[in-house]
Amino acid sequence: AKRKELLGGKGGLGEAMVKMCTEHAKEMVVDRSMSDVLAEVVGGGANDALLACTSKEAFTELYEAVASVASDGDKLHGGSDDEEDDKEPSEPVLVHYVGSRVMRRLVLTQPPEGVKCFGSVLWAKVLKGNCKKWIGTHAEKVMAALADCGDSKTQAEVTSELAPLVKPMSTLDWLAKFKGKPEASSDTVQTSKGKKGQGTPPKDAAGHATKPTATNADPKMPTKGGVTPPAKRTRAAKNKNAQ
Repeated sequence: AKRKELLGGKGGLGEAMVKMCTEHAKEMVVDRSMSDVLAEVVGGGANDALLACTSKEAFTELYEAVASVASDGDKLHGGSDDEEDDKEPSEPVLVHYVGSRVMRRLVLTQPPEGVKCFGSVLWAKVLKGNCKKWIGTHAEKVMAALADCGDSKTQAEVTSELAPLVKPMSTLDWLAKFKGKPEASSDTVQTSKGKKGQGTPPKDAAGHATKPTATNADPKMPTKGGVTPPAKRTRAAKNKNAQ
C-alpha cells in the first residue's frame, strides 16, 4: 500500500521513472550508480509495482531505447571538449567495461509479467547475425547471458549462432565459462570465510561454526594475555610434580 502511494498511478512517480530511464538510457547504462536504478526499473520493481503505474508498451519502449545504445556499437564516443560528451563511453557499449556488465545484468533481469524480456529485444535489434563480430571481447558475457535470458526462442537462436564460432569448444563448455560467481556490488557482504588470512572457522557435527577451545585451538597461536592453554598448563604441572 505504501509503495503504491509513493509511486502513484498514471502520471505519478513510477511512470516518471520509466520515462526518465527511457530518455537517459545512454548515460545510465555506463554509470555504476545509475545502472542500479535502470536495472530495478527494467525489472518492473518489487511485485511489478512500476507496471501498475504505466503500461506494457512503455516497458517495450524502454527496452528498445536501452538496446539502441548497444546498436550504436560502431560509433566511438568521447574525446570531446564538451563536458557532457565526456560522460559518454569512449568505446562501444558492448565492450565497455561497465556497459557490458550492465547489459549482461539487464539481460538476466526478469521482466514484469506479460512483458517481453529485454534479452529478446537486444538479440533481435543488435546481436542476431552479428555474434562473430563480438567474439573475443567483453561482449561475450552479454551473448552468454542471452543463452539464459528466459525466452526459449531467443535462447535457441543464440546457441545455434554461437556453436560454430566457439569451436573447438562445445557451446555448453563455452557458456560454462561465464557461469562463475556473481560480480561484486556495492552491497556485497563479508563471506563466511571471514577476513583475509583467517580461513574457515571450525564447525561441529551439524555444520555450525564453533569457537576455539582448548581441544580445537591452534597450539601455536598465542592466547589472550599470554596465558597458556589449559591442556598445556596441565602437562607443565605434571612435569613439575614428577621432579
